[in-house]
Amino acid sequence: HLLDNAGFREVLARCLEELPAKWNASVRLKYLLGKSGEEICQELQVTPTNLWQIMHRAKLQLRDCVEIKWFENL
Repeated sequence: HLLDNAGFREVLARCLEELPAKWNASVRLKYLLGKSGEEICQELQVTPTNLWQIMHRAKLQLRDCVEIKWFENL
């Protein structure tokens, strides 16, 4: 598991910090705190459609960032 690798977790944390604030909060609420989409929408005051778009863009940006930074560290 990559999440067992301290280097990977460090790269992921740096990439999360590079996300816009609302994107960062959405990812942390969903994947780290396990909140539902409805709870996230209420907390961030966004519509479900907007949340889907935020999550989609955040995942794409995280993927690109992790790919670049992870392979720099190998």
